[in-house]
Amino acid sequence: MIAAMLVLLLGAPLQRDTTQACDAVHTTVQREDCLRSELTREEGLLRKEERRVRAALTPPALAEFDSSATSWRTYREHECKAVYRDYSGGSLAASELAGCQIELSKQRRLLLNRIYMVNK
Repeated sequence: MIAAMLVLLLGAPLQRDTTQACDAVHTTVQREDCLRSELTREEGLLRKEERRVRAALTPPALAEFDSSATSWRTYREHECKAVYRDYSGGSLAASELAGCQIELSKQRRLLLNRIYMVNK
């Protein structure tokens, strides 16, 4: 249901889209390092977008937004933990976890931008 809503709102299917730089590395350790850097960057962009949205909201809307942001982070944690467990015991588990977190964070950031089309 959530994925279908995102497809409708964003106009594109959900799919893993890590940076080309991370796809081009040769070892698992290099890929994990690259993905950690990408996750840090994407989370920073998401926090910036959330600050932009918060600044434009009324107090009642802000309370709801903060509640939904907390729920979304819980969703991301559980969704990506499921991905991690699916790869549990394999060398790709950490990379898949980070890739999931990056993709969901990017999708959330883009969704917030479309929903709250506030030009600031």
